[in-house]
Amino acid sequence: MVIASLAPLTAMAEGADEGDMQPYVIFQGYTVEINGAYAVTEVTRVMENPSDKAIAYIFVFSIPEEALISNFTIMIDGVTHYADVLEREDAQERFNASVEEGRDSGLVSSKGTNIFSYSVSLSPRETVRSTLRFEQMLLKENGWYRYELLMAASNGSPKAETLLVDVAITSTTDIDELRTEGYNGQLDVTEPRGITASVHMSQEDVSPSEDLVVEWSTKAGPIEGTMLFGEKDGAGYFVHVFDPDLEGTRVPKDFVFILDTSGSMGGTKIDQAKSALRSIYGGLHDEDRFSFVSFSRSASIWKDHLVKASDGNIEEIKGNLSRLTDGGGTNIHSGVVAALDIFKNDGDAVPVIVLLTDGRANVGLYERSEFRRDVAERNTVDASIFCIAFGNGADWPFLEALALENSGKAIWVKEDENAKDAIKDFTKSFSTPLVADLSFEYGDGATDVYPTSFPAHYEGSEVLLAGRYPLWLEELSLVVSGRSGDGEIAKQATFSIDGAEKLDFVPRFWAFQRIQYLLGHMKYNGTDNATIDEITELAIEFQFVTEYTSLYVELPIEMMETSPIEVYPDHSSYGSSTLSMKGPTLLNGGPSRSSSGDSVEGSSADPAGSPLDDPGASQSDESASSMDTPGFIGFELLLAFIVIVSIGWATRRSQR
Repeated sequence: MVIASLAPLTAMAEGADEGDMQPYVIFQGYTVEINGAYAVTEVTRVMENPSDKAIAYIFVFSIPEEALISNFTIMIDGVTHYADVLEREDAQERFNASVEEGRDSGLVSSKGTNIFSYSVSLSPRETVRSTLRFEQMLLKENGWYRYELLMAASNGSPKAETLLVDVAITSTTDIDELRTEGYNGQLDVTEPRGITASVHMSQEDVSPSEDLVVEWSTKAGPIEGTMLFGEKDGAGYFVHVFDPDLEGTRVPKDFVFILDTSGSMGGTKIDQAKSALRSIYGGLHDEDRFSFVSFSRSASIWKDHLVKASDGNIEEIKGNLSRLTDGGGTNIHSGVVAALDIFKNDGDAVPVIVLLTDGRANVGLYERSEFRRDVAERNTVDASIFCIAFGNGADWPFLEALALENSGKAIWVKEDENAKDAIKDFTKSFSTPLVADLSFEYGDGATDVYPTSFPAHYEGSEVLLAGRYPLWLEELSLVVSGRSGDGEIAKQATFSIDGAEKLDFVPRFWAFQRIQYLLGHMKYNGTDNATIDEITELAIEFQFVTEYTSLYVELPIEMMETSPIEVYPDHSSYGSSTLSMKGPTLLNGGPSRSSSGDSVEGSSADPAGSPLDDPGASQSDESASSMDTPGFIGFELLLAFIVIVSIGWATRRSQR
């Protein structure tokens, strides 16, 4: 999961010499605070124009698609200017008015992908300090948290006089192990001491060429979980972390594997899919059951009932797999329906579907929204659907939605990847369910809890819930129920609120979770005004940038530009068209748009390529775009959405 990339793109002021293009970077710093699974990252840069001529400079950051920007500041002449979160239309109107007045201002708006950029003009010998903050959840997968910090600078980026990284980790349970990888420079790693650990790095005169990854594992918590509390503006908030030690209580699984053998899977893709299936078969346990469905224009069922994962049955299905060839149309719906029909709702096993396809349906029910609604209605056994997408042209938005709406996850295997290696960690995430039919019930007073029930809880993961309570409440009661390998679970607990430490991040965690839930709901089910209003209200109250809010900052009128600077940012390394701007402007990090919102220029092509044989690929409800690349996705509970963010700076005076 990507946290931040500070990779500046240079731009030269009109009339400046080639040697005057680069500002001098006095300081480049990353400050990260991680509380449990919630990470707050601040990226700071202090730069100086060492020349006698004004220059313009553009900074580009990569941030997680599931992150929300929560603050941006810029300090000029010793004065810090803070951006405010406003309703999107209000922010745009204020920005347009400031541009007309010739006032320096900036606008940060979400456009749907993960690039944030801003442009700033520096007067001769001027120093500017800027800080971007964004927040996100981290996933515990296969027993480990992973935090990735992209620091590798792009070609031509100036060295920083001081490069500083501070990562502070506070866990809800003791940290077992901490490890780092990627960055080859000298790191000061503080080994875990109970619930805390840290990583520090400070270097001089450096432009880092490697990224930094920090990973840590934690001990399991009590059966009732761990409760954290916080307060804000007259309301109480809680975060419930459920990560119990239930080792040895594994719940049996029922699998149906679905393989796409249509013509679009020909060549590398079907070979990758078969390799992935053979790897998964090798990880089944004796108590597991399974069956197999293949499809092209229609479904073909290996066995219409579930069989034990015995050596004999495994060898039989592998032989069947070897004989399959590709050809024909793509009727994904027939394969999924056949798989659901195999499950019998008469056992205690956890039902799991694993779908291997490129996702480009062109036969049967292929309209995406209708397809998903039909599957949701047919999935009466609450089977989790895990999707493995193959090929550079995979219909990722559709497969991601299908998985997330059915309590699963999705992964994308590109054509140049080794499928067995690519899915290794992915398959671990559903290989060992510890609790089935997991649900949480909170006592009177608890409201707005998201989510509350889960088909299964898997080994090496954790469940995160957040809710609210009135400040007069003295204690919060809880009933956790489910089914483990040892039988039924019913745990009651009471958590004292009065004596508990109140943590500042807890209210923001709740708001983050609620906003992501609402955004995800609309992403796959269409927009509605009531949901948009709630997102907007929450985003303004908790200061988050979303599709419906923007960060707006305005500089004093006396800082007006006396002569406009022409800026030519080079976006070629980021895959978008070169933009030319003069004077006050709104700079987009993705497809360029005018202030009215109409498309002007830029690349918004589907990174997966054009549809191969999919007449439903252009459906407006889920049209593929640059936001669909899954490289930064990794959370099955949250429906990932966000962000390309753009900020425009009206260029300032070229002389003091």
